[in-house]
Amino acid sequence: MSTNPPPLPGSLPGKPPQNWLQRNLKWVLPLLMLAVTAVFVWLFWRGYHRMEGHMRQDSPYLEAMKRASSSEEMTTVLGTPLQVMLLEVDGAIEGDAVLPSTYRFNAKGPKGGARIVAEARRVERRWIYDRFDADVEGWNVRLDLRTDDEKACAGRLHCN
Repeated sequence: MSTNPPPLPGSLPGKPPQNWLQRNLKWVLPLLMLAVTAVFVWLFWRGYHRMEGHMRQDSPYLEAMKRASSSEEMTTVLGTPLQVMLLEVDGAIEGDAVLPSTYRFNAKGPKGGARIVAEARRVERRWIYDRFDADVEGWNVRLDLRTDDEKACAGRLHCN
């Protein structure tokens, strides 16, 4: 008079799994979801870094690096070496169109930090900076990083 023991808790009475997918669905489905999420994160990361690399080759970024490190006021206030990082870009440049763009940078040195803002437009394959200044943290002074020619051209559409 032997009887079958009761089924274990959590097990379904009935047929056992017939194929590999039915047997392994408990771990395959979460692993598949994790893999799809990882692919999306990787694509976003790669796209972001490709765009950032493209923006670092842009003339206003290179000009900000050059002007921040060659400005006597900036090196005196922030110290050397200076690290300039691109924060954001508003606007776009398409060909030779006169479309204003605003570039925002963070400059950090051993003595402190500053925010650099450059408002640039492209005229005849040349960049004109209507604004190129640095706000030093803790100071109420704005350092103008434009050249004398750019100060004279500010606000005019065509400059020589």
